[in-house]
Amino acid sequence: MSVNIGTLARHLPSASGYFTYVSESIGFRIGWLTGWVFDLAYLLIVPFQ
Repeated sequence: MSVNIGTLARHLPSASGYFTYVSESIGFRIGWLTGWVFDLAYLLIVPFQ
């Protein structure tokens, strides 16, 4: 998966990461949802590892 993200970063440089990649490929609403889900997962799951 990191190879895919690296490739997208070359073509779509942005600080927002997943939001930009998903919103450019699928759509703004799904990109927005993906960004928030990723943030919530990061806040809720990572501390428990």
